[in-house]
Amino acid sequence: MLPAEQHLSRNHLDILVNGWTVSASDLGSANGSAYRGDFGEIALVPHVPTPIQPGGTLMLGTLGVDILPAR
Repeated sequence: MLPAEQHLSRNHLDILVNGWTVSASDLGSANGSAYRGDFGEIALVPHVPTPIQPGGTLMLGTLGVDILPAR
């Protein structure tokens, strides 16, 4: 559940899993999405899959979602 002051659209982001490769694609959201990884933060281009790695963080507007490795 999000805090009352944060808003997130229902269709904000796709996460795609293909074998061992994981990517995220912004769905044209109003506040955008970004990925924070080893090389800094990059904005996700709408509708373009961007590879993501464990240890990084997906930013959905101002909401951060940590990407954890499989156990």
